[in-house]
Amino acid sequence: MFIVDFFIRNDGGCPTAKFLDSLDIKMRAKCLRLLALLEHNGNDLKEPYSKAIGNGFVKKSHKIPKREITLANKYREEYLMRKEKCDE
Repeated sequence: MFIVDFFIRNDGGCPTAKFLDSLDIKMRAKCLRLLALLEHNGNDLKEPYSKAIGNGFVKKSHKIPKREITLANKYREEYLMRKEKCDE
């Protein structure tokens, strides 16, 4: 089993929680079910389930906006920097 751990920004905000809170109840339940599947199946979770889990951004076209990619990269860098400090 995996542990699904939500990213927390340095200011204490949680983009995933904010995203989930913005959804209607039906979509929120669907996302939480996908997270539970990920937690239970880990790397064995295959598409289409694994593809639906992203960074809290609802894709409405084939092209991902540059600002969403930039934001995802920023969050990743922040996460990796903090993880590196914890591993020292």
